Amino acid sequence: MMMPMRKRRMTPSVMMLLSVVLLVVLLLAPPTSHAFTPSPARSSSMKKTVVVVSADSTSFARTIPTSSSTTERSLPEAVIVDGSTISTISTSAALTPPSSIPLYQLALAGAMATVIGDAAMHPIDCIKTLQQSDEGMSLTFIQASQLLYNQYDGIGGFYRGLTTYLVTDAGAGAIKFGVYEALKAWSTRTFASQDEQHQFLQSASLYICAGIAFAASSTILVPGELLKQQLQMGHYGTLGEAVHHIYATSGLSGFLNGYQGVCVRDIPYTMMELGLYDWIKTTILASQQEENNEDESEELRSTLDTSQEIMAAALTGGLAGFLTTPLDTIKTKLMVDSVLYGNDGFAACFATTLHDHGWAALFAGAAARVAWLVPFSAIYLPLFDAMKRQLAATPLFQQQQQGQ
Repeated sequence: MMMPMRKRRMTPSVMMLLSVVLLVVLLLAPPTSHAFTPSPARSSSMKKTVVVVSADSTSFARTIPTSSSTTERSLPEAVIVDGSTISTISTSAALTPPSSIPLYQLALAGAMATVIGDAAMHPIDCIKTLQQSDEGMSLTFIQASQLLYNQYDGIGGFYRGLTTYLVTDAGAGAIKFGVYEALKAWSTRTFASQDEQHQFLQSASLYICAGIAFAASSTILVPGELLKQQLQMGHYGTLGEAVHHIYATSGLSGFLNGYQGVCVRDIPYTMMELGLYDWIKTTILASQQEENNEDESEELRSTLDTSQEIMAAALTGGLAGFLTTPLDTIKTKLMVDSVLYGNDGFAACFATTLHDHGWAALFAGAAARVAWLVPFSAIYLPLFDAMKRQLAATPLFQQQQQGQ
């Protein structure tokens, strides 16, 4: 009995150490620059796909014809058109250019975007948590809402644990987006090519980058998630009471209760969330390039407008959220029903839930989870992209780019 418990407790410690080391390395690394490698010409007569990267980091797609008299030597590595730099690059790399924005600014943008999304959708998160607990397993969305309102401080019942969640999730969001952007920049530099194999490797690597990014952020996210859900369920009246009781009964390791469940849920979710979001944007870009090929006179235009980014983010959130609902249900039970499941581990909790409540119980709160993640993703993913563009448009950034 003791050995399995000790093994589970060592996992967060090792992950925390690796996460801290990775974060320090990334913070000390110098900012990368927009350094694209031109693709070799495939023939003497073909259409070449180019990407315009403007001063505010907005990408533009354009396919231009190259005649027999236009060789790779006559097509410069980078040219200026209307104040924008044009360079040859693959479609997938166009959506994920190495960012020269300092890492701390990307982390700050990630934290701000996460906080705004969390604050907007926290009431739905409270409903979902109640539905997934043993206490609210049989409740519908409306019934869970009524219970929160009638028994948990009226409207205030929908905002239990919000402050704790905003603070800890902001820190986790800063780490997640900072690490992801840094790794994505490395991926783009490593696999940037028109070659199909390199494009596939870059697309696949985005999912790995997302998984690593979550692992780095988990050491902050898990204690915050635990405290948030304990407060949401009314197990404690205040944050101070929750912290004191958990520490007094379980020590520091008590704040990592459910760590295994969070990782099992959020590593695949984050891989789908960030990787799928970039893949959908890449797919939209490819479709636009097909249209551009049919009309060579078409003006250069942004690869994605705001509505397309929102659509891609909403689709990502809904799909990833629904597919990971069973994992989220077990994670919630490990955190809020710890008396019943806390010492059993993820697999045992999964088996017990399946035995006691059936397969349908694994999708408890699925509607609330999707209703929460669709607008949440549609808010914070495009908002993060918008913040990056705003950071790139600042006078200080412009001066730094001109000095390079």
